[in-house]
Amino acid sequence: MEEHIKSDLEKPPSHTQQESANFSDEMAQRVAYEHELAGSLNEIVRDSLSPVYLVLAGLYLLYAAGHLFSLRPPKSYIMFALAVTTAAAFFAVWTWAIRQPVPLQQAQRYGGLAAGFVLINGLAHLFLTGNAVQSTNLMLLIVGAGLLFLSYFWLTLVSVASWAGWFLAATLFANSGDWMHFGFAMLGATALSYIVHAARMKAYARMHKLRWQERSQQQQLAAALSAAEEAKQIAQAANKDFETAMRVARESEERLRRFVDAMVEGVVLHDNGKIIDANPAFAEMVGYKDPELIGMDMRLLISPEYHQLMAEVMQRRDEKMFKVVVVRKNGSTFPVEVRCKCISFLNRNIRAAILKELAQNE
Repeated sequence: MEEHIKSDLEKPPSHTQQESANFSDEMAQRVAYEHELAGSLNEIVRDSLSPVYLVLAGLYLLYAAGHLFSLRPPKSYIMFALAVTTAAAFFAVWTWAIRQPVPLQQAQRYGGLAAGFVLINGLAHLFLTGNAVQSTNLMLLIVGAGLLFLSYFWLTLVSVASWAGWFLAATLFANSGDWMHFGFAMLGATALSYIVHAARMKAYARMHKLRWQERSQQQQLAAALSAAEEAKQIAQAANKDFETAMRVARESEERLRRFVDAMVEGVVLHDNGKIIDANPAFAEMVGYKDPELIGMDMRLLISPEYHQLMAEVMQRRDEKMFKVVVVRKNGSTFPVEVRCKCISFLNRNIRAAILKELAQNE
């Protein structure tokens, strides 16, 4: 039972599990993207609030003066007081925003606060005068909301509130003024506001997507460069280890070569009878020079009556001592005592034979 559970734990994830993991990663990236996009849009609105509040403060001071000349008392006093209060509120918020930046999450709400002050003034002017011409204030508000907000919720909220106030005024004062004409003007202003708002949202979203992709590519490039640098360091370390191993191997080979060359006995390395290397003692023993021996068949140096014995020894990979008769280059023969050993040479299993010359009577 435990082995079965262990095997279930160790088996690789199924295709469905892999798809689920990929889907989760995509959703996490999507959520992160949407969250960052919302923060970016809020930041744009926040950066626009200070100049908007300052301009509106100055504008409503001018409106306050204009109300005294364009309206009759007591309407002029009411609109004057309202405009001055609105200007003071705008200036106070602007001063506060300069000293302490508006939190990103509150940016759209502060924009809504500005729209609320403008809406109150516009509706007050509309209801006090009963003149449909004052609908232009609400039109400007709706268009301005499309230029300020980067949120369909806040744009719709301002538009609905403006339309609700306008419909109420049109109902109360339907007998005076051209309300139908300005109703269509309000409709056009609302459509224009949404068109501008949609274009701005699309443009900012595209720019944010490009920045997101650029940052992602930079991160991937940084990761690739880091991986390349790590691979380079690993390769350098491996190359250093290889050079060290090669140096040790050469030193070992040189020590072995000096040792073998110093031996009195003949030493020959062969692979299935084909000579790979031999020491000077063996070359002198058989009367050949070193280059002549490389690649030579061992059987050419052994008397024919010992070929069968030699084949059996190589087949059995026998390491016991045996005796054979060696044939020199000049055709003379002499007996030798042979000891064989299987060794590894250049990743191959070969045989090393040590030959000791014997006296003729041996």
